[in-house]
Amino acid sequence: MSDGAGIVELGHVGLFVTDMEVMRSFYEEIMGLTVSDINPVTGAAFLSSRPEHEHHELVLAPGRDPEASAQLLQQLSWRLDGIPSLQRMHQRLRRLGMRRPMTGAWTRAVAASQ
Repeated sequence: MSDGAGIVELGHVGLFVTDMEVMRSFYEEIMGLTVSDINPVTGAAFLSSRPEHEHHELVLAPGRDPEASAQLLQQLSWRLDGIPSLQRMHQRLRRLGMRRPMTGAWTRAVAASQ
């Protein structure tokens, strides 16, 4: 149900991180995003899955307190182009040691949309 706001998809998410290099490497090398820009003042990195269309969908910003134990992010979801891509990503994350990449609901959602 829509209240007339016209929202059709997520535009971007910004995350404060403790280790910019580790997080940037993960999103570039593992998730396949492209760095589209770096803020020379703050050091924030702007990343996109389709830089020819979107300047950024993810912003990584330095400044998260490394002593903070709170889990600040509940989930971050990416729309993939189909089941084979989802399966490849699942295997990639498993090889990296993720204990339980959640894909069940995603698989059903992708299958239903095709």
